[in-house]
Amino acid sequence: MKTLESIRKKGSKRKVRKFNAPKMLGKECGNEFQSSYPIEESSGTFTSHNLIMYFGDVKYHEENFSKDSCFLDILAICKKFIDVYSIGFKVTDGDGRLLKGDQDVMIMLKEHEMEKDIPVYLEKDEIGKPLSFRLPHDDLNLGSCSYVKPKVINVRISGDLRAHDKKVLVEGDVIDGNERVSIAQLFITSSKEFVDENGLEAISLPKTGRKEFELPQEAVGQYLIAKYVPVNADGKIGDSVYVVSDVCVENSNRRKVRGKNKNKVVALLQGGKKLNITFYKKRAVSDNHKSWSRHLGKIVRDRRICPVRVQTWKDISQSDKNHMWDAIKEFFSNPNIELYKDDTLEHMNTLWTNWRSTLNVDYVKSCNTREEAEKNVPSGMHAKDWEWLVKNKFLVPKFKRISDQNVINRSKAKLPHHT
Repeated sequence: MKTLESIRKKGSKRKVRKFNAPKMLGKECGNEFQSSYPIEESSGTFTSHNLIMYFGDVKYHEENFSKDSCFLDILAICKKFIDVYSIGFKVTDGDGRLLKGDQDVMIMLKEHEMEKDIPVYLEKDEIGKPLSFRLPHDDLNLGSCSYVKPKVINVRISGDLRAHDKKVLVEGDVIDGNERVSIAQLFITSSKEFVDENGLEAISLPKTGRKEFELPQEAVGQYLIAKYVPVNADGKIGDSVYVVSDVCVENSNRRKVRGKNKNKVVALLQGGKKLNITFYKKRAVSDNHKSWSRHLGKIVRDRRICPVRVQTWKDISQSDKNHMWDAIKEFFSNPNIELYKDDTLEHMNTLWTNWRSTLNVDYVKSCNTREEAEKNVPSGMHAKDWEWLVKNKFLVPKFKRISDQNVINRSKAKLPHHT
């Protein structure tokens, strides 16, 4: 490329290439393109820039972007990130102004003539329409034997992870490929750590088009793994990308229960503030007694404070019980609170036992097999902890005999018992 100095030495005037983009291209992007116009150059300015296009967390550098460049050159860069023939999109400059044609590009260059790097931003636009014709850059490369390998970024699993209730959607941003012909498939695994595809259990067939999947019953208690294979319009395949769900699949066939205990009064305490609590006959009373009871219930369900993999309350170590007591005193105060430690822990024993009994009724007895019970993981319960409880507690013959006898005894009671 001739430099500005060499042109001036020859006494010639530099002519800027004009290009009138096709009207259809302008209409598809929301406005007809304007032809470029010459801008006078001044000393101390750059005649060639680095155009940096950002698409999410990914960026691309295009060197030698100058006044000889046009909007079609920007569209060609967009094609490196998305399939411009099947996805609506928009391009903006660093000030958030929409780039619609050559005139917008030339204005952007004029405003950045003192800067080497010029940022532009590519976004998907659901309102906009994809291009309805092939770019000139594609036509120039039709005879080439080499091709750019398609790839996919930002693969994600979205939707409600509940079996037989909602569907999940697998999406990804395909670069140098076509989302419609790209392939996705779902697998399940008991571990969130993914190594390779060997040993994974497929729960769906490979899908193209809209990659929406219904979750079968065997997915309950398991993590989902989505496999995404990018493919271009010519059938060329890129490298597969795998993504693991953040949580396990839940069972949608369970009965409706009370929502999660958030105890907002305690949760909103700041700066070491505490709630005053009053005791009467070994129990908490006064205005804050509800927050006290909810806090105790939350502690016995928190695996970080109260251990899950124990048979009885007596099996919990004294250090763990001291930890629970400290978690209570962190938010509640009373001049003689230490006098009520044993009574409070005994009350937590009752809450803990009742909670585990409810888990047995709602999540184990409602299942027909042991395998089904192990996969019927309660919300908020770690899958490995639940597996331990089912194997070592709820389905142990001795525990089952006691549980069944308790059901018979309660059925004979004349007055219902309320705790």
